[in-house]
Amino acid sequence: MEYESELKIYDNIRHHFFVKFDNYIISKWSDTDAKNITDDQRQKVFKKFYAKIKKHDVASKKTVEKWFGIGGESKPSRKQLIKLGFALGFDRKKVDEYLYDGISEPELQVNDYEEFIAMYCLDNGIKYDTYVEMVKFFEKSYDLELEFLNTASTNALKKEYAELKKEKKEDFLLWICQHIELFKGYSITTYNYYENLLDKVYTFIQNELKDRMFSELYETGFFVWAKKNNITSIDYSTEIFRFIKNELRHKDLPPDMAAKLKEIRYYSIFVYSSRRYTREVLGVLYNNYGDDFSDELFGDEYEDEMKLFDEVTDYSLRELRDELKKTDAAYVSNLLNIASQKVDELKLSKASTELEEMDDKDDCPLWIIELIGGKSMNVAKAKKTVKLKLRRKNQRVKQIQRKDLLIPAQYISQKEYCLKYKDKYNKDVARKEFTEYANTILGVCGMRFINPDYQLDYALLECFGDEEMILFAELLTDY
Repeated sequence: MEYESELKIYDNIRHHFFVKFDNYIISKWSDTDAKNITDDQRQKVFKKFYAKIKKHDVASKKTVEKWFGIGGESKPSRKQLIKLGFALGFDRKKVDEYLYDGISEPELQVNDYEEFIAMYCLDNGIKYDTYVEMVKFFEKSYDLELEFLNTASTNALKKEYAELKKEKKEDFLLWICQHIELFKGYSITTYNYYENLLDKVYTFIQNELKDRMFSELYETGFFVWAKKNNITSIDYSTEIFRFIKNELRHKDLPPDMAAKLKEIRYYSIFVYSSRRYTREVLGVLYNNYGDDFSDELFGDEYEDEMKLFDEVTDYSLRELRDELKKTDAAYVSNLLNIASQKVDELKLSKASTELEEMDDKDDCPLWIIELIGGKSMNVAKAKKTVKLKLRRKNQRVKQIQRKDLLIPAQYISQKEYCLKYKDKYNKDVARKEFTEYANTILGVCGMRFINPDYQLDYALLECFGDEEMILFAELLTDY
């Protein structure tokens, strides 16, 4: 049944129109029907758009062409969209719209000093060059010993901004420099939601592994042994290991029983662990295990596996799957350690700003040398090193995205639905409960609500089929 469900989803995806940045921006800049764009229309709208932004150096011509689906496909980065807003005279709400609907990212973040300053400048018609100067002024004011407040201050900052945006530039700058500790660079609320979602997913993994483990333990004689030795469930976390260790010492132990005992030992690591194993969470959410663990626990082996692969390779979720492959353990680690990552990024930005005002032949300040882990050097060499480290840091520092919240939210919603309704499945009820759950999280985190015109959202909803639900990870399986 699952095989047919997947084929149906793939077929639905093939025939469904999805919003991408090229048709989004073309529809914004013309009366062209986003679903039926010709090459001539792309070129025409691109030329009109590029003429407006060319002198502002938002991005190279080839890059902008790809935004319009010419010579490839791509979408602007968050920083490019903000710079685009300045070039086109947008206000804050317009930039938020492009972030929301154009590239599916969160609204401008009040916790990030660059974006907080951008909000003020956009809403007050201040030019990009002045915005850059204000950012540099803030960076120079940053005290290396300062500790950011690791509390949720988003709503308080939004209220503060409502008044601050009316102030003169000098008073605005004075206020943010006096409250640097508030601008940690990310939303604690979003961070807490993300961490909580990962914890919930792992709890479900632990419970499923626990059921599997206990089922197999019955076949090993463990519970008879435990009763005989007055061992209660409180002590299982250690006694299961002891039992397995002793059993594996028997020379006449059948190979299949030895394999089963080793499997149980593997399960028990996760069942009784006090920490979350990110690898296992990613496995059930994205099916990106390095072994067959997720297939064994959460999936099936299809006899027609290669047939399915042949039928969907040219039109399936390949593009989305390739994007989601980036969600590996390193990616999650960077998200969960964003506090320290943002501090490091700000220190490097401060160093870059200070070095810009110095002569290349001067000696590099000691604090910058210590920051970049080098030896005595001149300013010219330090500039190159800081620039390189800052570029690498920018690549590592990630804001939590919609996908990071939506995929675990859908997994949790499906699991909770099964617990709540048992074998009674209703597609409309299941979809509705997921959508409401997801939109609650997205709304609090300043992100676009579920919209089936976007591929990820559509795919997540399609997992709630007419007769059954399937896990999103199964759509991304590498055959």
